[in-house]
Amino acid sequence: MDGVRNWTNNKTADFIAQTSTVEFDGTAQSITGNTTFNNFSKAVTSADTMTFAAGSTQTITGTVTLDGDPGHLLSLRSSTAGTRWNFTVNAGAVKAIDYVAVMDSDASGSAVSQKPINPTNSINLGNTIDWFADSCPTVTNTNDSGIGSLRACIAYANSNPGTTIRFNIPAADPEK
Repeated sequence: MDGVRNWTNNKTADFIAQTSTVEFDGTAQSITGNTTFNNFSKAVTSADTMTFAAGSTQTITGTVTLDGDPGHLLSLRSSTAGTRWNFTVNAGAVKAIDYVAVMDSDASGSAVSQKPINPTNSINLGNTIDWFADSCPTVTNTNDSGIGSLRACIAYANSNPGTTIRFNIPAADPEK
Protein backbone atom coordinates (compact mmCIF):
# COMPACT_ATOMS: atom_id res chain seq x y z
CA MET A 1 0.00 0.00 0.00
CA ASP A 2 1.69 3.20 -1.15
CA GLY A 3 0.90 6.73 -0.16
CA VAL A 4 -0.84 6.03 3.13
CA ARG A 5 -1.74 9.36 4.78
CA ASN A 6 -2.79 8.33 8.29
CA TRP A 7 -3.49 4.84 9.60
CA THR A 8 -6.43 3.93 11.80
CA ASN A 9 -7.10 0.37 12.90
CA ASN A 10 -10.36 0.47 14.83
CA LYS A 11 -11.01 -3.27 14.51
CA THR A 12 -14.19 -2.85 12.46
CA ALA A 13 -12.24 -4.64 9.74
CA ASP A 14 -9.09 -6.69 10.25
CA PHE A 15 -5.93 -5.79 8.37
CA ILE A 16 -4.04 -8.94 7.42
CA ALA A 17 -0.34 -8.19 7.07
CA GLN A 18 0.75 -11.37 5.20
CA THR A 19 3.41 -10.16 2.71
CA SER A 20 2.23 -6.56 2.34
CA THR A 21 4.23 -3.36 2.64
CA VAL A 22 2.63 -0.25 4.08
CA GLU A 23 4.52 2.85 2.97
CA PHE A 24 3.87 6.20 4.64
CA ASP A 25 4.95 9.00 2.30
CA GLY A 26 3.10 12.08 3.56
CA THR A 27 3.99 14.58 6.27
CA ALA A 28 2.82 14.83 9.88
CA GLN A 29 1.27 11.37 9.73
CA SER A 30 -0.36 9.44 12.56
CA ILE A 31 -1.13 5.85 13.47
CA THR A 32 -4.10 4.95 15.65
CA GLY A 33 -5.00 1.50 16.98
CA ASN A 34 -2.97 -1.71 17.33
CA THR A 35 -1.66 -3.17 14.08
CA THR A 36 0.67 -5.94 12.96
CA PHE A 37 2.54 -4.93 9.82
CA ASN A 38 4.66 -7.18 7.62
CA ASN A 39 6.77 -4.39 6.09
CA PHE A 40 6.46 -0.84 7.43
CA SER A 41 8.19 2.08 5.75
CA LYS A 42 8.56 5.82 6.42
CA ALA A 43 11.45 7.75 4.89
CA VAL A 44 11.92 11.52 4.85
CA THR A 45 14.36 14.03 3.38
CA SER A 46 12.98 16.95 5.44
CA ALA A 47 12.39 16.87 9.19
CA ASP A 48 9.02 15.30 9.97
CA THR A 49 7.05 13.76 12.82
CA MET A 50 5.13 10.50 12.88
CA THR A 51 2.69 10.32 15.80
CA PHE A 52 1.54 7.05 17.37
CA ALA A 53 -1.56 6.79 19.56
CA ALA A 54 -0.55 6.66 23.22
CA GLY A 55 -0.79 3.10 24.51
CA SER A 56 -1.13 1.57 21.05
CA THR A 57 1.07 -1.29 19.84
CA GLN A 58 2.64 -1.50 16.39
CA THR A 59 4.17 -4.90 15.61
CA ILE A 60 6.58 -5.56 12.74
CA THR A 61 7.06 -9.08 11.34
CA GLY A 62 9.05 -8.31 8.16
CA THR A 63 11.12 -5.17 7.55
CA VAL A 64 10.76 -1.86 9.35
CA THR A 65 12.26 1.16 7.60
CA LEU A 66 12.28 4.43 9.54
CA ASP A 67 14.69 6.75 7.82
CA GLY A 68 15.47 10.43 8.22
CA ASP A 69 18.43 12.32 6.81
CA PRO A 70 21.42 14.04 8.43
CA GLY A 71 20.07 17.28 9.91
CA HIS A 72 16.51 16.21 9.04
CA LEU A 73 15.42 13.67 11.63
CA LEU A 74 12.22 11.66 11.56
CA SER A 75 10.62 12.19 14.98
CA LEU A 76 8.64 9.29 16.45
CA ARG A 77 6.26 10.56 19.12
CA SER A 78 3.29 9.58 21.24
CA SER A 79 -0.02 11.37 20.80
CA THR A 80 0.10 12.11 24.54
CA ALA A 81 3.37 13.46 25.93
CA GLY A 82 4.63 11.27 28.76
CA THR A 83 2.54 8.24 27.74
CA ARG A 84 4.39 5.61 25.72
CA TRP A 85 3.33 3.89 22.52
CA ASN A 86 4.58 0.32 22.02
CA PHE A 87 6.90 -0.80 19.25
CA THR A 88 7.35 -4.56 18.83
CA VAL A 89 9.85 -6.08 16.40
CA ASN A 90 9.49 -9.84 16.03
CA ALA A 91 12.41 -12.27 15.80
CA GLY A 92 13.58 -12.56 12.21
CA ALA A 93 12.39 -9.06 11.29
CA VAL A 94 14.86 -6.67 9.65
CA LYS A 95 15.49 -3.21 11.13
CA ALA A 96 16.55 -0.35 8.83
CA ILE A 97 16.23 2.55 11.27
CA ASP A 98 18.43 5.62 10.92
CA TYR A 99 18.29 9.35 11.76
CA VAL A 100 15.27 9.20 14.07
CA ALA A 101 14.44 11.10 17.27
CA VAL A 102 12.40 8.87 19.59
CA MET A 103 10.30 9.91 22.56
CA ASP A 104 7.70 8.15 24.74
CA SER A 105 8.06 4.67 23.27
CA ASP A 106 8.41 1.16 24.72
CA ALA A 107 10.09 -1.55 22.64
CA SER A 108 10.33 -4.06 25.52
CA GLY A 109 7.82 -6.38 23.81
CA SER A 110 10.28 -6.95 20.96
CA ALA A 111 12.08 -10.27 20.56
CA VAL A 112 15.21 -10.54 22.71
CA SER A 113 17.32 -10.70 19.53
CA GLN A 114 15.92 -7.30 18.45
CA LYS A 115 16.58 -5.39 21.70
CA PRO A 116 17.64 -2.73 22.00
CA ILE A 117 16.31 -1.35 18.72
CA ASN A 118 19.48 0.80 18.62
CA PRO A 119 18.84 3.04 15.58
CA THR A 120 21.98 4.54 14.07
CA ASN A 121 22.62 8.30 13.95
CA SER A 122 19.61 8.84 16.20
CA ILE A 123 18.59 10.71 19.34
CA ASN A 124 16.77 9.52 22.44
CA LEU A 125 14.49 12.36 23.54
CA GLY A 126 13.45 10.50 26.68
CA ASN A 127 10.89 8.14 28.18
CA THR A 128 11.98 5.25 25.96
CA ILE A 129 12.44 1.60 26.87
CA ASP A 130 14.68 -0.77 24.89
CA TRP A 131 15.26 1.65 22.03
CA PHE A 132 18.82 2.67 22.83
CA ALA A 133 21.71 0.80 24.43
CA ASP A 134 22.22 3.83 26.69
CA SER A 135 18.79 5.27 27.29
CA CYS A 136 19.80 8.68 28.61
CA PRO A 137 18.49 11.48 26.39
CA THR A 138 20.63 13.85 24.39
CA VAL A 139 20.82 17.62 24.95
CA THR A 140 19.81 19.09 21.59
CA ASN A 141 19.20 22.77 22.45
CA THR A 142 20.04 25.46 24.99
CA ASN A 143 16.46 26.07 26.10
CA ASP A 144 15.79 26.24 29.84
CA SER A 145 13.14 23.51 29.72
CA GLY A 146 11.37 21.06 27.43
CA ILE A 147 12.43 18.25 25.15
CA GLY A 148 16.18 18.20 24.51
CA SER A 149 17.00 20.76 27.21
CA LEU A 150 19.82 20.22 29.69
CA ARG A 151 17.32 20.53 32.55
CA ALA A 152 15.17 17.69 31.13
CA CYS A 153 18.23 15.50 30.60
CA ILE A 154 19.48 16.11 34.14
CA ALA A 155 16.04 15.21 35.52
CA TYR A 156 16.12 11.98 33.53
CA ALA A 157 19.67 11.15 34.64
CA ASN A 158 18.79 11.86 38.29
CA SER A 159 16.05 9.22 38.12
CA ASN A 160 18.36 6.77 36.29
CA PRO A 161 21.73 6.77 38.10
CA GLY A 162 24.77 5.79 36.06
CA THR A 163 23.54 7.18 32.76
CA THR A 164 25.55 9.48 30.52
CA ILE A 165 24.22 12.75 29.16
CA ARG A 166 25.26 13.45 25.57
CA PHE A 167 25.29 16.79 23.80
CA ASN A 168 24.26 17.36 20.19
CA ILE A 169 23.45 21.07 19.92
CA PRO A 170 23.35 22.32 16.32
CA ALA A 171 25.62 25.21 15.42
CA ALA A 172 22.52 27.16 14.37
CA ASP A 173 21.07 27.13 17.94
CA PRO A 174 20.15 30.81 18.56
CA GLU A 175 20.98 30.54 22.27
CA LYS A 176 24.51 29.29 21.58
